[in-house]
Amino acid sequence: LTLAAAAGHLTTVGALLQHGAYVDKETHSGLTPLIAATENDQCEVISALAACGAQLDYETERDPRSALTAAARSNRVTAISALVKAGALVDLQVTDGYVTAMMEAAANGHVAAMVQLVRCRADINLEAKCGKTALMHAAANNHADVCGALVACGAVVNLETRKSETALTAAAENRAVDVLKIL
Repeated sequence: LTLAAAAGHLTTVGALLQHGAYVDKETHSGLTPLIAATENDQCEVISALAACGAQLDYETERDPRSALTAAARSNRVTAISALVKAGALVDLQVTDGYVTAMMEAAANGHVAAMVQLVRCRADINLEAKCGKTALMHAAANNHADVCGALVACGAVVNLETRKSETALTAAAENRAVDVLKIL
């Protein structure tokens, strides 16, 4: 099922599910059919899996991530749209580091995914349990283009977390000169 989902073989996915394949089966490497479809931008398969009861916010055990955080990490804009349309929680914090899809996109320098998550109403200033915001993740990784886009979309530059951190301190600690110029 996972291989068929990754390849976008919608008919095969449907047949396997009709014959009892478990829709949320996790492989030994921590991949589910939904994450495989997500990482390969197979939006029709994402919709079909969701319609067949795939847990949209399921976190894998080997590599704790959800389909939406995987989409953000891989800069899969259409997959993000398909997942949110199907009902995935846009601000879900996965237990591995307690990050959201927005934070994954920001940390990995993916402006397109970040903008799509904003369109899907992700909270741009959410402070996760890890004590960081998306802007802090982008600043710490010297992603100046993401920082600029976040600020343009309404990220609060001076937002201070409960640990007294800001995007400026994250940039300064990591010598992110390009980010400091933007902030």
